[in-house]
Order: sequence, then structure tokens, then C-alpha cells
Amino acid sequence: MTEYVAAAIEQTLRAAEALRSREKPQQDLRAYDLCLQAEPLILGTAGPKDFRRAIALLAQAIALDPDYGYARALWC
Repeated sequence: MTEYVAAAIEQTLRAAEALRSREKPQQDLRAYDLCLQAEPLILGTAGPKDFRRAIALLAQAIALDPDYGYARALWC
């Protein structure tokens, strides 16, 4: 049951982020690239090493663009 709920929420978040990204261009496209690298590490079945790497990538993305909501959402 939890997996179904998580899958539904993930799709909704992705759609909302896609819409938001069209409305406000990223200040730094490197932040977007860093999120793309971190996303599979966060959302997959990563171990502690992968999770630490993802957090480091997201910290870099947030440093480049502090208002980037998707980076902050993945961080949580």
C-alpha cells in the first residue's frame, strides 16, 4: 500500500515541478544537472554511500540556486 501511495505522490510532484520549471527559469542550469544526478540516488534503493553522495549533490544545487524548489524537495 505504501508503495502505491509513494508512486502516486511522486508522479504528482514531478508534474508540479515540471509546471513550475516552465514558469521560472533556473538561475543556474548546473543546479538542474546536479538534481538529475541525485534523483536516482534518493528515489532508488540506494545504500548509505549513495545517499550521502546524493545529499552532497543537492547541497551543491541549492548553493547554486537557493530558490530551486526541486532541489529542496529532494533534500527532504
